[in-house]
Amino acid sequence: GRMRPGRLAQSHLTTPLKKAMPGKARAAASKPVIWCFDSAGEDAAGAAGAAATANFLPFERSISAQLEEAYATDPNGVCVIRVGGDGYRVNFDLMERCNLRTSAVTEVRRFSDDGRSPKKKRLARVEIPAEHKFVAGAEVDWATVTNWKRIRPPAYDPTEEDLMGDELGDGEEEPVVELSCSTEAIRCVYRQSFVVQALDSNPKCCKCNFQYATPGPQPSGTMSLNRSAESCEGFENVGSIVIDYRFGNGVQHSRMPEPGQPYEGTRRVAYLPDTPALGERVAALLVRAFMMGHIFRVGTSVTTGTTNTTVWAGIHHKTRTSGGVERHGWPDPTLMDRLLSECAAVGIMEGTGGPDTSAAEAAAVKDEDPPPAWSAD
Repeated sequence: GRMRPGRLAQSHLTTPLKKAMPGKARAAASKPVIWCFDSAGEDAAGAAGAAATANFLPFERSISAQLEEAYATDPNGVCVIRVGGDGYRVNFDLMERCNLRTSAVTEVRRFSDDGRSPKKKRLARVEIPAEHKFVAGAEVDWATVTNWKRIRPPAYDPTEEDLMGDELGDGEEEPVVELSCSTEAIRCVYRQSFVVQALDSNPKCCKCNFQYATPGPQPSGTMSLNRSAESCEGFENVGSIVIDYRFGNGVQHSRMPEPGQPYEGTRRVAYLPDTPALGERVAALLVRAFMMGHIFRVGTSVTTGTTNTTVWAGIHHKTRTSGGVERHGWPDPTLMDRLLSECAAVGIMEGTGGPDTSAAEAAAVKDEDPPPAWSAD
């Protein structure tokens, strides 16, 4: 039917009405739920859409009911709906809907008699669509990576021997540094030349075994992320996240197998189910791994035997939407565990982002004007 902005009828929220209606009918009337979308954001483009004044309109009753049923089943999941000629993927964790044709993202809200549902705490999200560029470097800036600080006696004992049996010295001719992983229990203090050589061999503190996240020897390239209406097997009707890696030809630097020799570039496409619990979570990790230079390397192709070419560096990807593990496709129930382990091995840990809605913010939410109501006709 027709939709128009307005307010929820007060009779839906009053105590006398609740008392007058028995059983399931009373429960249904006491908690009317209306799902709405930001029509201003939908019509605006780019930054203007983000700055536009929200104008929330209700979905049709049937769509609102579909959303509520899916939300009740999994408040952190997704639901695909069709409005007019377009399909939309509604992300309950982010309270957003994404147009599967245009990739436009707008806010959605869920209103009930106890106020609008606040946004939940969530893992760091990944922006889609997006493109990331990695520029290869021949040397690692260990001072930045380890955040070391130069120290002098009496901050340490100059007669103390390092792991090579040499005294640390007074720190004048040979700088002495303390890594950021150092604690009172384990002092991670080294001669600068020694620790650089050790970290070049293995980016782990020789004393406390702290693993530093260091740039890998990946060649320069780009990583783009987009959404597709095609779903991965085992994750029907949610769409997919498409990751497109592109590397041009180049010359190997000092951290590659044959410095000074040319190498061939490549293009690879990978797929993730477009869900917050798996797809967006994995995509966020992969972006970090790519920007740290750990997704690709120059080496020999296992498939073709070609040398000096761009190959996977060891972090698993799915290059098909179907076919299972045997064909490097979906479904694969073990991917998340393997990926976390593979990223941790190069010092990349899963982080969190996006602050919780505070009590003050939650109170402000409830003080907003009530949501628009469906028309009576």
